[in-house]
Amino acid sequence: MMKNSRLLVVMLAIALTAFTVSCGNPLEGGSDPSGSIIRVTSIEPVDNALTPDIFLTVCDVEETDGIITITYEPGLFNEFVTVNLLNESIPNTPAGASTNSFVNMNRYRVDYAVLNMPGTIPSIDGGGFSVGLSPDGAGSIPVLVLDLQTKEYIRSNFPDVGKTSTMLLRADITIWGEDAFQVSVKATVSFTMSVTDYVDC
Repeated sequence: MMKNSRLLVVMLAIALTAFTVSCGNPLEGGSDPSGSIIRVTSIEPVDNALTPDIFLTVCDVEETDGIITITYEPGLFNEFVTVNLLNESIPNTPAGASTNSFVNMNRYRVDYAVLNMPGTIPSIDGGGFSVGLSPDGAGSIPVLVLDLQTKEYIRSNFPDVGKTSTMLLRADITIWGEDAFQVSVKATVSFTMSVTDYVDC
């Protein structure tokens, strides 16, 4: 489930926010024989800001005629980003020519690095989404970067997060696929999340 836009678009007010992009290695990226180099052009949400909420907060408690009604914030959600990709030809390809082929990107892995406290977070291996990239074409693929199981892991193993501290968590995404010659192609991107308790009442 996609999270509401408020949590997806909030800018991180910290200098440690990072967004880095790299392309497929020319050998790993299908350049022999197809020449496809898959590059990450951008990720969404806007400004690469993601602020996952790890607690379900009580917004209001009312009692009417002895009946207590508790209202909670909308809920906790799986966190997704959209990775925008470009299927480029190998460097120095003559203008007007193309050395790449159709590529299907269809699986990914998310590895984590905790930046501001000791500890590790298990990786996510994902699939179920795919995007076909024609030669010199662009496309997008949704990537699950923080699921409910991982949020529960953070709550259980980092008890101060969301209470007295905020976790700065870098997500390193690798997306794989195959070109028309069944050669493995990959692209990578990294960004930083701020994980804490965000009240959405």
